[in-house]
Amino acid sequence: MHNKPITIWLFLALVGLVSGCADTLSVHARSFRQHPSDPVRRVAVVDFAGNTGQAAADMLTMHLQRAGYDVVERQYLSDMLRGALRPLEEGQTDATLTERVGKMGKLLNADAVITGDLVTLKAPRYERKSSERLKYSGAVCELAARAFDVRTREVFWTAVINVTATAKNGEYLGILAYMDEACAELAECFANPDYKQGARTYRGGEIRALRENRTTAGPRFGGR
Repeated sequence: MHNKPITIWLFLALVGLVSGCADTLSVHARSFRQHPSDPVRRVAVVDFAGNTGQAAADMLTMHLQRAGYDVVERQYLSDMLRGALRPLEEGQTDATLTERVGKMGKLLNADAVITGDLVTLKAPRYERKSSERLKYSGAVCELAARAFDVRTREVFWTAVINVTATAKNGEYLGILAYMDEACAELAECFANPDYKQGARTYRGGEIRALRENRTTAGPRFGGR
């Protein structure tokens, strides 16, 4: 009888230890939006700056299509925008670049152009704790994006998405997986005027359910 409180304490400590080691996926989002002059239905996604920025743009394109947008074919866009995105000459400003891309956007019959930066892409590190056990560190992907209205040449949406993944093993730590998570968040943020920015954390099976839902769901917002 006297050992019962100790048993309960040990049980609670064990539960805390196990839950503390759970796989997690944390999403931090910051965004700003103004309503474009007219509905946005067709968008062009420019390659993101940074290593593997093209892959990020391709993933974002996929999720925008799932959200119901008509997205300009990526290779055609690349050919059309190569000249528009050449380095600015001395004396030119960002406004010059915006004007170039705006003209290309009109040629592509796009309502909006999305550009961005792959700010951080951190692969997980691991250390061998024993012959059968590895200890993994966290993995991070951070994307910054903005969209401007081709018709007015005004930026109407900006967002920064940071995804951090931790796991007891490498199951949830594939680079393409958590990069895709950040791109999916960007697409949802862009497509949904009611998107709630802030921080959310998914644990264990919630991560798998979230990813399965995002890969199987049809258009969610219908393009706006």
